[in-house]
Amino acid sequence: MAKSNRGTPAAWDLGQLLTSNLEGKTTMQPWIVPVPMHWTRRIRRGTDTAAILAKSFARKTGWPYRKLVYCQRRLAKQSELPITSRKKNVRNAFAVQRPILLDRPIVLVDDIMTTGATLVELSRILRKAGASEIRVAIVARSTPQYLNV
Repeated sequence: MAKSNRGTPAAWDLGQLLTSNLEGKTTMQPWIVPVPMHWTRRIRRGTDTAAILAKSFARKTGWPYRKLVYCQRRLAKQSELPITSRKKNVRNAFAVQRPILLDRPIVLVDDIMTTGATLVELSRILRKAGASEIRVAIVARSTPQYLNV
């Protein structure tokens, strides 16, 4: 995946491809929301893959791009943690930074989903803030050994 600046064009193209599964399946234009990364990690990487994917997705569909949530503390890399520690790592790590329209669907966009811990936690805080419909658009899903962990 595009975890450095060299992968930015690939991330943009993948964002365009993500639209094929969601276009026309919603009556109201959803907000396209990238899975946030802590600002220190974004600086270290020099890019934010989820934001590139989400911006590309929003541009192709014409749906609004919104940074609704932010990461409020540094996290250990999920990919380097045992599966049993991933939920704990992201628990209370995110916060909503702007008001949510209660009737507006949200599409969370990310590059890779392994156990789903990050997306579950983001969905939890978005629902707590009033979101009623949350969908997920991801580029890749891990192998079955991580399902339902």
